[in-house]
Amino acid sequence: MLFQRSCPSARAFQCPDFRAGVLGANIRWVVRPVLLGAEPLSHSSGDRGVLVLHGFTGSPQSMRPLAERFVEAGFSVEMPLLPGHGTDIEDLLGMRWQDWSKAADDAYLKLAEMCRVVAVVGLSMGGSLACRLAADHHEIAGVVLINPFVEPPAESFREILQGALAGGAEVAPAVGSDIAMPAAAELSYPGSPLAPALSLFEGLDALVGDLHEITCPILLMTSREDHVVPTSTGEFLMERVTVPLKRVWLERSYHVATLDYDRDIIESEALDFVLGVLGRSISAERPRDSSEMPADMPAGGITVDAVAHVARLARLQLTSEELQHFTVQLGAVLQHAAEMAELDISGVDPMSHPLPVRNVMRPDDPRPGLDRDEVLSEAPLAEDGKFRVPRILGVEL
Repeated sequence: MLFQRSCPSARAFQCPDFRAGVLGANIRWVVRPVLLGAEPLSHSSGDRGVLVLHGFTGSPQSMRPLAERFVEAGFSVEMPLLPGHGTDIEDLLGMRWQDWSKAADDAYLKLAEMCRVVAVVGLSMGGSLACRLAADHHEIAGVVLINPFVEPPAESFREILQGALAGGAEVAPAVGSDIAMPAAAELSYPGSPLAPALSLFEGLDALVGDLHEITCPILLMTSREDHVVPTSTGEFLMERVTVPLKRVWLERSYHVATLDYDRDIIESEALDFVLGVLGRSISAERPRDSSEMPADMPAGGITVDAVAHVARLARLQLTSEELQHFTVQLGAVLQHAAEMAELDISGVDPMSHPLPVRNVMRPDDPRPGLDRDEVLSEAPLAEDGKFRVPRILGVEL
């Protein structure tokens, strides 16, 4: 279980149960209070869950409007405060990729314990963690990535950071609050700790080799102009996954698009996507008793997951609507085949056609043909007893 609580003093840490929970979460204990607005969110409502993950040096504040949209839609939602974030930048200096990855995994497992199906939504490094989870947990129903940090930085850039770290610098300029809308701001740290950033890059190195392990559909939303993550990361990801992927371009927003001009587009697209993958994943579970079959179960018993698997094998990228449409169509075909299989055909001779068919033959008697001159007289152009037509190649007549 992930513990991220503000505490005015360290006395609470002496409580055995609380101490055990904190140590079990593998999170370094700090006594700094959580910043106002950076609090995590945990909401239980039904058996469909959404895990929401924020970015590097940021906090749940950047994802809160989107998380609350899922809450309003009736989902159970977990939005953890990742280790070292949302308090003071000093708390982030000692954190590494393993800390954030474990915190995300713990939050997912907590949500999965009470939900039948779960989708994961991530911004920036949250997108990195979402991909990590999807590669490790094939039962995840879908992933929403908003300007995800997936493509590892060049070695030359890492050498610059390593040199600065070796020279005694611990923090680089801030990358947070990259927002086009003047009135909006992200609650993020005023700098980027170097050692944690380098650890993040190493985490991406390991993730790249496992992207092909992702088996669920992906919704990728990418800003046209991003000053933190190159837009090429979208193509980088698309070249390495084999699952249905829908890409939405965000025309007016920068990196923290969840707080920017395209916020409404993000919330609408993400909600539609999650409603699709979570709704279908629940209804697609075939009941053991046919009398318990839900009304929205496709005819023939075929599921959206099965259709999506066939689409992946055929290297087809289908939208959520197309998957649903083809599931219904294929289900109808299979249902018809099942009904035909129940027919009693004992005593019926094999046939090459379901209906009696015979060729209709007539005598091959020569008859007068059409008059050539009469036919040619009806043509626009004729010459030497032949039709004259425009050239296929060359100068037109």
